[in-house]
Amino acid sequence: MPLEDTNGASGVVAPAAQGTLLDFDAVVTSIEWHENIHLRFILELSGRLTADSPDQPAMPASHYEEFFSEASNALEKAQARDRGADATKVGENVAPEHRSMQWNPVAPGADLTGLRFMVMGGHSGYFYDAVPLGDGLYSLEINVTNFWDRKAVPNGSWMIVPVLDNSFGVPARIHLEYADRLPEQSRNYVYNQNFSAYTVTFRLSEDDLRPDLHTLTYAFARGRGKPKVGYAGRVKRKLLGKDNRIKVLNGIYRSTRASRRPDKPVILLASEARTSLGGNLEAIRDRLLERGLDREFTITENCMLSTTRSIQERIRQVQMIANADILIVDDYFASLGVLDIDPKTEIIQAWHAGVGFKSVGYARFGNYGSPVLKNPHRYYDHAIVGSKNLIPVYADVFGIEESAIVPTGLPRIDHFLSEEGKSKALREFKAAYPQVEGKRLILFGPTFRGRGMKDAYYDYSRIDFDALYEFCGEDTVFGFRMHHFVTEPVPIKPEHKDRFIDLTHYHDGLGLLHSADVLISDYSSIIYEYSLLDRPMLFFAYDRDLYSATRGFHRDYDEAAPGKVCLTFDDLLNALKNEDYELEKAAQFREENFDRIDTHSSDRFIDWLILGKQPQE
Repeated sequence: MPLEDTNGASGVVAPAAQGTLLDFDAVVTSIEWHENIHLRFILELSGRLTADSPDQPAMPASHYEEFFSEASNALEKAQARDRGADATKVGENVAPEHRSMQWNPVAPGADLTGLRFMVMGGHSGYFYDAVPLGDGLYSLEINVTNFWDRKAVPNGSWMIVPVLDNSFGVPARIHLEYADRLPEQSRNYVYNQNFSAYTVTFRLSEDDLRPDLHTLTYAFARGRGKPKVGYAGRVKRKLLGKDNRIKVLNGIYRSTRASRRPDKPVILLASEARTSLGGNLEAIRDRLLERGLDREFTITENCMLSTTRSIQERIRQVQMIANADILIVDDYFASLGVLDIDPKTEIIQAWHAGVGFKSVGYARFGNYGSPVLKNPHRYYDHAIVGSKNLIPVYADVFGIEESAIVPTGLPRIDHFLSEEGKSKALREFKAAYPQVEGKRLILFGPTFRGRGMKDAYYDYSRIDFDALYEFCGEDTVFGFRMHHFVTEPVPIKPEHKDRFIDLTHYHDGLGLLHSADVLISDYSSIIYEYSLLDRPMLFFAYDRDLYSATRGFHRDYDEAAPGKVCLTFDDLLNALKNEDYELEKAAQFREENFDRIDTHSSDRFIDWLILGKQPQE
């Protein structure tokens, strides 16, 4: 019979005493994985261990003497972590005195609202919430890449122990008929160019009376091997190798940091993905200056491509990071994983993408382009999103806690939505491309294929340029805005140039959206801003299934896309001809991805994260 969670019921749990265990049976009824990295256990608290049941004989409390000692220490450590204390300084009773073990009875109808689960391995314990599902069932969910303190579940064998106040029960077991299915639930995450792996497996303990469920987690790595080089090569590698370069850069950082004497706090806006400020960083910089905050802060900026910077530029970048009190970045910033940055430096990720479909960061752990377990994303003090609904998404992406994700909205939206910004964008595009005036502009803005900057491409063979040209006729211009990682230009034939234009290098990609009557994309975050214009969108996802299998999506692609999804180019042309856009999906998209549609995101960013005036909710 299930033990009900009846808040305020008359039943009570007897006070904890030395050598006592909660007398209820915790049984895992299912193990589930979702969103790649989330491990969910469904547990039933039913029956009593002091009573026989069809699948479990009555258990003597003395059977758990050794477990009690380990669990007592684990509980102390879990409680210390709960308080924010250093759990490593909590003493361990490695050789406890003999106890007369007893069961602590749980009265029928007891109040179980304080129930938690302790994930326990040896003498170490971590508290997790027990989410009640009703009928005596509870859910325990673990992000295996972000288990505690922005780290993956440590190597070890882990049990689930129910805890109520200062008492705990015995480890959860599993129905024996489920045991044969445990291998199916195992996960192997291979990453770091196949040189590293992280495994999650399940097994039963060797207890003859009541085998517990154990979850085993291990991180493995193999050596890359050393290439055969001569003496001169070995000396060069030692002097100029990666390890030595990191030591030199950290030496520069430490010496610069130690000698800094700022008269006011220093803000550094930095990017390793572009050569000048743009997007959110530019919007934040401009608003800081508009508000006169350069009188209170020294505002600096540093932008360069990590793939092409010179040694002098690299040294200058490290020195500027060392001088910063607040470091604001808007993309992957590899230097965070190289430099031992002073913990006093506030690091804020003003992520460039509002929302995309593709899984990025730890959401695709173990898949194509997976990050390693220790990654620069882990170092953010805060990151921003446009909606509370996106907080768990980006907590997964960056491998940080949800409380570090702040829904300020994206600063670049401010100028995009302002009347001044709109007028300027329309005026500049008209001046640059007068041939488009009076015609419909269809903008094609897909994301890249490949792993990243070095091998990015787009498969132009998927486009029937001749059929597209015929479709355009005399009243439509088709503009191509390829991702900046894609270096191969759009293959526009000379005879097609009166209806096709390559807008890849147009200076204002965001402003360009104001001139587009229809947007065609695939998995790009360009749809985020365009959705605010309430105009038609189509999604040319010729590789949807392959993309889903290799990269993964945050959510069901066809449902989340704010427009019609087309899997072939013929489908795309037909949708354009018939104006079949599925416009009704855009409203739902805006509701899910924007808490506010206004021009104050930059102010919220500055007030909440720089000035520390975040509202209390």
